[in-house]
Amino acid sequence: MMIFLLAIMFQPPGRIIDRGLPVLNINDQVGLARVNVTWDGDPPEFSGDHFTLPELDPDDRWVITTITTWMSPGATAAETDNDLDFSDEPYVLSNDFQSLSLYLEIDGVLAVKSSGSFLPGTDLTSNQEISIQRVQYVHATEHDYQGRSGQYLPLYEVKFTGLDIHVPGNTMIKFGVDGTSNTGENWYNHSSNKDGGGVPADQSDDLYMYFENLGPSFLGTWNSDRNGPPGTYGGGGARISTDINVIVDGYVQLGVPTLSTTSLIVFVFGLMMLGICFVKARANELWKTQKPN
Repeated sequence: MMIFLLAIMFQPPGRIIDRGLPVLNINDQVGLARVNVTWDGDPPEFSGDHFTLPELDPDDRWVITTITTWMSPGATAAETDNDLDFSDEPYVLSNDFQSLSLYLEIDGVLAVKSSGSFLPGTDLTSNQEISIQRVQYVHATEHDYQGRSGQYLPLYEVKFTGLDIHVPGNTMIKFGVDGTSNTGENWYNHSSNKDGGGVPADQSDDLYMYFENLGPSFLGTWNSDRNGPPGTYGGGGARISTDINVIVDGYVQLGVPTLSTTSLIVFVFGLMMLGICFVKARANELWKTQKPN
């Protein structure tokens, strides 16, 4: 019975939201077709976005285990040569940042869900549930991010694990990643246009968001297309609209059987036990009446 209940309460983990890095139309080499842009905010502001979890039955819950985003630093000292070998590039995030935080807004409450301090001389933080690693685009010639000035900059995957967030289906969650600088550099979150990137762009709506870490508070939406309608907080900055790239992993926790279902299971089990007892008693009576003297 216990094994049966556990089996129906949990489903295998997997991908919930897939809005990862583009693999096509990357950087300036494609001209106006470029889809990738990074966005910062002047402190105390920082960039982010939102996603809505798929609908579930009322008794079921989504359990978010991991949220992954990407960033690129804006520092000139971080410049790369855009090849596949970056072992000769000494830049690390702790050169410019002392900490980072993942903010989530659920049911109207914005708060830090995960944070850590950078360890000197590394890309590591004090929080073992934050994984940061240098990555590159899956592309034949464009491996690193190209900034506005034309220089290439490193790209980092930032993965927040062990989140254990339990929420119903159809819940909208706003998110943002903010890095606290020790040199005046800003934290640039990676975004891309939903069309032309060659990858899934789940729930992209041509808007991203701005937050403020004082409070903290949600400021509004932003349309980066300078020729498009602005969001609630403003617009402009690029030739295209973009959404912050994010991947969300987790699983569905199915609802515990209701009282009526449990009662039915107990009732059926009881009837089965009564039936077994009745059969045993009847068999004993028959055996006694047929036993020879």
